Amino acid sequence: MDIDTYTAPSNRRRSLLGRLSILIVGLACATAVASAEEQRLKIVHVGVAAPTGFFAYLNKGAEDAARELGVEFTYVFPSNSTLPAQVETITAAMASGADGIIINGIGDDKAYYDVIEQGKAQGIAFGSALGPQAGKGTELRDPNDPFLFHVGADEYAGGVLIAKKLLETIKSGHVVVGNPQPGDSATCQPRAAGVVDTLKAANISAEVQELTLDPGQIAETMANYLRAHSDTKAMVSACSPIAPYLEAKERAERSDLALAGWDLDETGVAAIKAGKLNFTIDQQQYWRGYMPVLLMAHYLKYGLVPANAFLTGPAIVDQSNIEKVAPLVSKGYR
Repeated sequence: MDIDTYTAPSNRRRSLLGRLSILIVGLACATAVASAEEQRLKIVHVGVAAPTGFFAYLNKGAEDAARELGVEFTYVFPSNSTLPAQVETITAAMASGADGIIINGIGDDKAYYDVIEQGKAQGIAFGSALGPQAGKGTELRDPNDPFLFHVGADEYAGGVLIAKKLLETIKSGHVVVGNPQPGDSATCQPRAAGVVDTLKAANISAEVQELTLDPGQIAETMANYLRAHSDTKAMVSACSPIAPYLEAKERAERSDLALAGWDLDETGVAAIKAGKLNFTIDQQQYWRGYMPVLLMAHYLKYGLVPANAFLTGPAIVDQSNIEKVAPLVSKGYR
């Protein structure tokens, strides 16, 4: 009878086999690591300005998302905040080998279509860190939209929300909206329009006062405006820090004046707590940095495309929730 037999390997043979196994596993791991590094996604965020102040919140959100997702992330911005300069920056990002580019737009979406088509021809994907155009916040995504997604606040809706909040206490009189960037069709114009349109529909007089980005000029112009229009019941900052508006309110000796605006900083937090700023619109800009990186990475890895815009705002911050929000402002989340 034939019997199959098994002879245990010698110690020397076992040692050799063990070394070979370790070597094979080591080579496989090294190959996997090298492959992962080669395939690491590169995502570039083309911003409006340097990642300081307001834009520091976006950059923090984007960097946090990139670290958690294991993708390479770079924040770049133009030398000046103009559309031509930003398009040049996008072109440079395309040449850098980006897999995906996120644009925080200055102008209308269509202003970027040509450069996006050039990038798409190179296999680059594009998303927007700017909310949808006015009136399209709840619409399904147009399959022909060259932007894979929009992440941001519905700016016009934010203006509507401010007006409705003011209408809770203002039944007559006049409201002025300061706009330091009247040519900004992406953000400042729709914000101001949302406020004015809604108030006028409720038979409240309202108008936009064009300003510059100079805080001193804002404070002086708005103080003079309040003195000349004594029937003004409320003042709104559409697109700039609240500090010069607080100064204008004090110069004009209008402690009774309702004041509202957009975004939060340490000055705004203190003013809400003191009752000098009634409320502000929070667009939750940390999300405007975080979500585009997540959505872009998921598209590049899995082909996922959201069905509609991801709205980060508008949300209201006032005395009812400022104590919860305040610590998050100093930490870079709100």
